[in-house]
Amino acid sequence: MKWTAKIIEHKGTNRIVVYFEKKPELIQRIRKLPGVRWSKTLGAWHLPDVAAYRIQFKLEEKTIGTNALERISDNNKIAYQNYIDMLYLLAYSQNTIRTYTVEFAQLLYLLKNKNVNELTTEHLKSYLLYCLQTLKLSENQVHSRINAIKFYFEKVLKQPKIVLEIPRPKKPLLLPKVIHIDDVAKMIKQTENLKHKTMLMLVYGMGLRVSEIINLEITNIDSKECKYTYKEQKEKR
Repeated sequence: MKWTAKIIEHKGTNRIVVYFEKKPELIQRIRKLPGVRWSKTLGAWHLPDVAAYRIQFKLEEKTIGTNALERISDNNKIAYQNYIDMLYLLAYSQNTIRTYTVEFAQLLYLLKNKNVNELTTEHLKSYLLYCLQTLKLSENQVHSRINAIKFYFEKVLKQPKIVLEIPRPKKPLLLPKVIHIDDVAKMIKQTENLKHKTMLMLVYGMGLRVSEIINLEITNIDSKECKYTYKEQKEKR
């Protein structure tokens, strides 16, 4: 398979783009790689920028962030890099990757020279007690740390049993913060830009997340079901 590969920034994220002769057998091979995507804009397949793919496509070796390297011992640097790579390979969102890596790093900082792969369920329970009783972390943050640790042992080490016995602290019952309907109506009414007004109405009316509204495309709208144009609706009011 003759190919060329390079690292680019695509939609705000570093990706490895691969160019090769468009043969069915080659396309089938690359489609089997975890995290691969086709881009019409680039006219090529692209992959997560992780250490494993940099090695496979003979690119400069990827290393983890400088700040993390300074505080993580040599015994656990490879584990941390494998952790990051697996998050990208499984196509987790940038927010999840950011949260998980930060929370997992806290454990590695505390371990110092002790290898994270040698931890037992009892070690992890002691760590979580330390987070609750000494660090005074909130229940929500402890849940976040448990999720980060769970990902490492389940997805990276393939040892799901080690986290099965870890109890989770009860989450406090909090009422959601809701904007009053009058304030929402006022916000929409004062928005003059049609695109921004449409986005606000869709977000509020359909309960969309920010990531969902910014990725919405024309093809997602069933135009045949729309009885009136915006102009006709405005004239009827």
